[in-house]
Amino acid sequence: EGRGEAGGEVRGGEGTDEERYVRCHGRWNAFEIQERVLRSERVAARDGEPRVSRHWIVQSTSSRNPTGGPTGWRLEPGAGSAIGIACDHAAPFLDRAAFLRHNLWVSRYVSSERYPGGDFPNQRPPSRPDGLPAWTKRDAPLDGVDLVLWHVFGVTHAVRPEDAPVMPCERVGFHLKPHAFFGSSPCVDVPCDQCNGPRCAGLQSRL
Repeated sequence: EGRGEAGGEVRGGEGTDEERYVRCHGRWNAFEIQERVLRSERVAARDGEPRVSRHWIVQSTSSRNPTGGPTGWRLEPGAGSAIGIACDHAAPFLDRAAFLRHNLWVSRYVSSERYPGGDFPNQRPPSRPDGLPAWTKRDAPLDGVDLVLWHVFGVTHAVRPEDAPVMPCERVGFHLKPHAFFGSSPCVDVPCDQCNGPRCAGLQSRL
C-alpha cells in the first residue's frame, strides 16, 4: 500500500489513462491517451489491462510543476500485476479475501484500516464482511484527502523442469514513478564535451 499526498486525485481505470489506436492517414498506426478522474472509492476499484498500457496516477490538487501541470505519482503494473482470479467468483474463500477481485483499490486514509482482508480474516465469519470491499462500500469521495492505494498482484506459476528441486526465481512487481514533478528529466545534468553555448555554461555553473 502507499499513502498519497493530501489533495490527491486518482486517474485511471477502464477506458482511461490507457492507449487507444485511432485512424491516422488511413494507416491506423497512431494512438491517443484516454483519461478519466476516479472521484470515489467504488469507482476506483479497477483491473489492469496490459494491452492498452493501463496505469493510474495520484495527482496533487495544489502542487504544480514548472510547466503548470499537477504533480503526481504513477502506478504502473508490472509482470503478474494484471492477473485474474484463478478460481470461480463464487469460491468460498473469496468471502474472506474479496480484495482479490480487483487489481487496484483506492480508499480514504483511515488509521484503523491496515489490512486488505481486515484484521482477522480467518476468525471472522463470512456473514461479517471486512476489509477493502466493506470499506469502499461507503463510496467516499477521493478529492482533496489523503489516499491509500492498494495494488493487488501475484503470479500464476506454471512449473517447469528447471524449477526442481529448488525454484530459482520468479519475477513479479510494479513501478511507482514520479509523474510531472519536473519540467524535464532531472538526470540530464552533466557537462557536454565542448561547453561553448549558453546551455553548457548554465550547466557548469550548477556543478
